[in-house]
Amino acid sequence: MRRLAAIFAIAVVLVLSGPSSAAADPPLITGVQIADDSVTGADVLETSLTQVPYAKNADALNGIELINADAVLSFAANGVAGSHVDCPDGKLVVGGGASSAETTLALTSSLPLGDGGGPLGGGWQAVFLNLTADPIQASIHTFAICMWVAV
Repeated sequence: MRRLAAIFAIAVVLVLSGPSSAAADPPLITGVQIADDSVTGADVLETSLTQVPYAKNADALNGIELINADAVLSFAANGVAGSHVDCPDGKLVVGGGASSAETTLALTSSLPLGDGGGPLGGGWQAVFLNLTADPIQASIHTFAICMWVAV
């Protein structure tokens, strides 16, 4: 009978102590316990990450479109001329620029075009200055990066 009581007592202790420490979940680590710059991407289980609340619209970045425009412009002596490119309907410009291989031109402005019905423009515009005292014709390239933007 004592032997049965001893076996019962051991069984109760094992059941009440729960799973072995080897099978238990590791304790959670807080940011306070981590030294700065000590965690790398290899240390992070990607499936454990969730979306940052401020990035809830990050999936809306699809629909980015690069719109290009090439033009040959006539410049008066020491004159300016410009070009623009429009975003497709419903898209707003989020970036852009312009260039020319003509060494006698200087890019004087490159910026969003208009208000596009929101805080961003509906296209991109660029203005070049002819640095010579002669009228010239020159090729310029203007581009806009357009996308759907919730405003």
